[in-house]
Amino acid sequence: TARLSFQTWIYESGGIIEYRFGSNTIPSDSLDQLEFLTSGIILGFDYDYYTGTFYTASGDANAPDWTLTDDFYQWYYSGSNLSGVPVEGTVYRFGPAVNVAETEAPAQSFFTFPNPTAGAAWIQNGPEAAEFRVFDASGRSIHTFFLGAGAQAQMPSEAWAAGTYTIRSLTPSGQASTVRLLVD
Repeated sequence: TARLSFQTWIYESGGIIEYRFGSNTIPSDSLDQLEFLTSGIILGFDYDYYTGTFYTASGDANAPDWTLTDDFYQWYYSGSNLSGVPVEGTVYRFGPAVNVAETEAPAQSFFTFPNPTAGAAWIQNGPEAAEFRVFDASGRSIHTFFLGAGAQAQMPSEAWAAGTYTIRSLTPSGQASTVRLLVD
C-alpha cells in the first residue's frame, strides 16, 4: 500500500498554513495514478461549479513552481503536475500576501562639522530646503531653525551642555534625515 504522511500546521495569529511532509512509501512509477499530486491550496473554490481561485504546484515536488489560477479546466487538462513526492522534511508554507518594494534610501540630506565639537558646530544643508530641530538626550527640542537648499549655518552648540544631540531635518516634500552631534 502506498502511503504519504504529512501534517497541516495552522498559525492562527500569523495567518500562516504549513504542510509538513513525513515519510512515504509511494514508488516513483505510480505517480501517474495519484490525483492529489495535482493539488495545491484552495482559496475559496466552489466544488459544484468548479469556480474560484487556487494555487497549483508543478515541477519538482521539493521546490515546486506555484501558480495562482481561477481557470480550473485549463489547469486540470494542462497536465501541470508535480514530478515526484516531497521528501521527508519538506515544508510548503503559505502566508498572507505581502508586497515588498525595494527602494533606495535617500542620501543624507545634511551634515555637521566638526563632529564631535568642543565649541561651535556648523551644519551644511543638502539639495532641498528644510526645517531643523535639535533635541537633547532627554528628547526635548532645544533649537529650531530653517535652512535653504545648500545653505550653511553655525549652531550655538558652545552654549549646550556636553552630551549627544540629535539633529532632525524635515523637507517640504516629507524627506526626514537625522544626524547625531557629540558636544564635548
